[in-house]
Amino acid sequence: MLSSDQCAIRAQHYFVKGLIEIPVIGSSDVFSWGVWVSLSRESFARAADLRDSPGRESEKPYSGWLATGLPIYSPSNINLKTYLGCE
Repeated sequence: MLSSDQCAIRAQHYFVKGLIEIPVIGSSDVFSWGVWVSLSRESFARAADLRDSPGRESEKPYSGWLATGLPIYSPSNINLKTYLGCE
């Protein structure tokens, strides 16, 4: 299953798309990296269930693993521990 912001591979691997937001110093702007985060089956299902629910932003962040490499960083940042919040 693949959509613009969710992916499940063979009912074994689950991903959601998120943003890493970095404040721009001296500005109210934010720089955002679009990334994929690997989640457990349970977290993926919970996030999907709450996707359009009011109040989902108060949900506790989901633990996951960064599944997108950010090319300007060395060494690789693939599989860094992440916390994905719903907004």
